Amino acid sequence: MVVNDYDVLVIGAGPAGMSAAAFTSRANLKTLVIGDPDKSELIKAVSVGNYLFANNKSGRELLDAGIAQVEGYGAALLINEVVHIARGESGIFTVKTADAMEYSAKAVVLAIGVSYVQSGIKNEKELSGKGIHYCVAC
Repeated sequence: MVVNDYDVLVIGAGPAGMSAAAFTSRANLKTLVIGDPDKSELIKAVSVGNYLFANNKSGRELLDAGIAQVEGYGAALLINEVVHIARGESGIFTVKTADAMEYSAKAVVLAIGVSYVQSGIKNEKELSGKGIHYCVAC
């Protein structure tokens, strides 16, 4: 069963997904963000200093601000996992989530993020965020 036709489905609830949703929802496009902010790599950041207006906020603070902003513009956030995307003959996309629900939209934005590649430093996992840091720009 397909529920709630949307203009845009944004797959990914990290900073890229929130940015996309801010643009689409501000343009009065009915937008649904599907993902889990707690799975974003940004959530691991203790202090972000190289992101516009971050002012050394934590990743959690930035994600929460992004969620509040896009919801304020009318976008909805669905914490779930996308397991299938298909485009029908009519050009409409259907997205199926892990709980077997389906959502349809005229457009899909993939903002699924990246994972850091660990370097192999001794105790890297345990020291991540406590001396060992990662940076997309670096």
